[in-house]
Amino acid sequence: MTSIIRPLRRRTAPRKILDTGDLLNRLVEASPVAVALSTRSDARYLAANDEYLNLVGYSRDEMIGYTAWELNVWLSAEDRRRLVRTIRSQNKLHNLELRLRTRSGEIITTLISAEAVLYRDQECILSMITDITDRKRTEELLQAGYHQLAVASSLARSLAETLEPGQIYEKLSRVIHQVMPHVSEVSVCLYHGTRKEIECVYWEMDQRLVDIRSLPALPLADPGRGTQSEVIHTRQPLLVHNLADRLHTASHIICVEPDEPVSQSGILAPMLADGQVLGVVMVQSLEQNHFTEKDVELLSLLSNTAGIALQNARLFSHLAEAHASQVDAFDRIIEGWGRAMEVRNREMEGHTRRVAEMAVALGQRLGLTDDQLVDLRRGSLLHDIGKMVIPDAILLKPGPLEPQEWEIMQQHPAYALHMLQPFHPSGAIQDVPLCHHERWDGEGYPSGLKGEEIPLFARIFSVVDVWDALTSERPYREAWTSQEAIEYIAMESGRRFDPQVVAQFLPMIVERFQQLQQPTLEPGHKAG
Repeated sequence: MTSIIRPLRRRTAPRKILDTGDLLNRLVEASPVAVALSTRSDARYLAANDEYLNLVGYSRDEMIGYTAWELNVWLSAEDRRRLVRTIRSQNKLHNLELRLRTRSGEIITTLISAEAVLYRDQECILSMITDITDRKRTEELLQAGYHQLAVASSLARSLAETLEPGQIYEKLSRVIHQVMPHVSEVSVCLYHGTRKEIECVYWEMDQRLVDIRSLPALPLADPGRGTQSEVIHTRQPLLVHNLADRLHTASHIICVEPDEPVSQSGILAPMLADGQVLGVVMVQSLEQNHFTEKDVELLSLLSNTAGIALQNARLFSHLAEAHASQVDAFDRIIEGWGRAMEVRNREMEGHTRRVAEMAVALGQRLGLTDDQLVDLRRGSLLHDIGKMVIPDAILLKPGPLEPQEWEIMQQHPAYALHMLQPFHPSGAIQDVPLCHHERWDGEGYPSGLKGEEIPLFARIFSVVDVWDALTSERPYREAWTSQEAIEYIAMESGRRFDPQVVAQFLPMIVERFQQLQQPTLEPGHKAG
């Protein structure tokens, strides 16, 4: 499959001559890379290591002695022509990307390096192949995914201002129709885990709402039966090319408009939030085999975005009720949001509690009143609430963000303000989430505030937030030592941080970590 079936017209580099021992050594040394030897004239396989056989799915008896054409390994004639041209001009090639067909019919993407050799006086091609299918799919998802991220980000911004479940469903349906042409139906079902029931809460057919008030809740079916039930059990999306065949496994079928054309294919995706299945979003088409795996990925992204918004709506609903009746309940829910954020982003575990406690301690040193300290604690607990609508692909990315991704991430303070707006936030509850990324020198975001234009609560919190971030381990870097972190805080006094806040923070940290040496603030960066 990786050889040339026509003789070369010219030689541009000498061929290497291998004996059997050399060949076996190469096969062993190349493991676990897939290695094969084929004739140059007709691409007939002469030898292959186990990794190669596993890659293409053939046994040695099924492969050796047969050509790549007989085994139908080549997917594209253009790929073959590219390989032929390269070998003809250079007698070898390095990391050429090719798509191949396995015995099962699966299409895989590979990187192939090959070289013309003589084996037992026969012109052959020695090939080494690496399977990059998973990596390629990730790259394709990211490339195609910039559009998806833009769509999801737009939906997230819209849903960040929405606390009414019905509006969440309507906005979700509108976006689905924008990105998935020829969708005939969109429905949303909620899953009630305590009762093990599935309730239809939204159904739109041909972009008109279906009256669902009389629809009964359906019991959760056993694993392997039904469609919504299967998605709830597996917590994975389900692509159904032929709905009629799939519905034979359903325990209950609801037909609301029997005179309408029957949908032929569909996708179901779970709405996940905080590790729980909130429900299932289903899209349908009147055509069989209409949807692709890319559609599945896109619907999963949109469904999870809606799930997060729905969870936020539920949390905010509980918050409004609790705030009206009991301040203590309000505080507990705020802490729950902080924990929910940490559950979603494991590397931040404990961060919210630590920075809230440290911000209050620093506020005490700066002379804040008791009411202000309570306000500061609440604002600290909510400081990253805007990240709840940032897509996982950005929030949980283990490496540096791309410029487009960083632009979306920098919107989380504005998202926070939108999410808190129904409660008319003031003081630290507004200032900390919105302004804790502003800088004393005016180079921060989102508003570029400078100096005392930045609210005091945000100036206090930004110092402790950076301290905790620096001294905590991240997937992409080790934690800084306390001494390194305190020296950085001192160095940034008057640039990133309010000098007066830093002047109180340094001795507070030294008192907590008595082994530290308090840095001296540089001239021009001291508190005035």
